[in-house]
Order: sequence, then structure tokens, then C-alpha cells
Amino acid sequence: MTAARLTPNAVAATLAGDINLKPVVQVVDLRSITVTGPPGAGPRFRAIISDGVATTQALFAAQLCDLARSGLVRRGAIVQLLDYIVNDVRGRRYLSLQPFPSHSTESRALWWGLV
Repeated sequence: MTAARLTPNAVAATLAGDINLKPVVQVVDLRSITVTGPPGAGPRFRAIISDGVATTQALFAAQLCDLARSGLVRRGAIVQLLDYIVNDVRGRRYLSLQPFPSHSTESRALWWGLV
């Protein structure tokens, strides 16, 4: 079995606004966070992702949280980010991971690019 190759310079490129890169990165930390929202919205997840050199935060869209809750995405997972946007909040940039317009967990996982 060959090891997945992380995309060199992926963190810098994505934070600079390259949303077409589709980088392969590693989830080095994953935490449940509380967000304000409608009652029953439940927790969201924040990941720290790495390209092997640099790290950044990535927040899961609500529709992707079941991937973390189920354990499909976890610490150490190698994933390919296929759809994300860059947000800037109070001078800090982070990635917001976006879902594929499909309702099944399996197709979201495949689309999100679990390697």
C-alpha cells in the first residue's frame, strides 16, 4: 500500500485564495465546538489540517458534521479538500469546508475526498 502524498504548500495556497487547488492534507486535530444557532442545531467540528509543513483551522459546514461524528474523518485522516471557501474573521483566516449537494453520507465522504 502506498502512502498518500500531501499537497506541498497547500495551506499557504488555500489561505491565499486558491479555491481550485483540491489539496490532499492531514487532519492533525479534530474537536467538537459549540456554535450559536437554532435550537437543536448540535455541535459543529473544527479541524486543524496540515500539508506536512504548515497548519490551519478548517470549520465543517453543518452538513459535514456527521463525517466527524461517525469517525469517518478523525485525527490522522488523510483527506482531499474538494470544496471550501476562505473566511477572514478578526484578522485570522480559516477554511470553511463545504458539502457536496447530496444527501447520503457515503457520497459526501467520497466527494469530500477521503483518501
